[in-house]
Amino acid sequence: MRLDCFSSFHSVLHTSFKVELDESDAELSLIEAKDTGSTPDYERFSLLFSGPLEPFLPQQIYLFRHPQLGELHLFTVPVGKNPDGFLYEVVFSRPLAAE
Repeated sequence: MRLDCFSSFHSVLHTSFKVELDESDAELSLIEAKDTGSTPDYERFSLLFSGPLEPFLPQQIYLFRHPQLGELHLFTVPVGKNPDGFLYEVVFSRPLAAE
């Protein structure tokens, strides 16, 4: 599935993603999709996910599954913790294809 990246993620804000782990799955919620300086030639944005206290997801590439977006391999970085769990960030910086 080819994504119109930022708008695809923005359209599923506040929905859940299943993240495949070795022995089980984790559920993360997409809480923010933020443009970080896109230009006509480059798309730059970040995603912020919230997850539970357990399991903790260390920095690495994970397989995310979403009913609308399908399967996505995303490099995920833990960026914070609150009383409810951990926060994770995914950053995109990609050239846009010439039309």
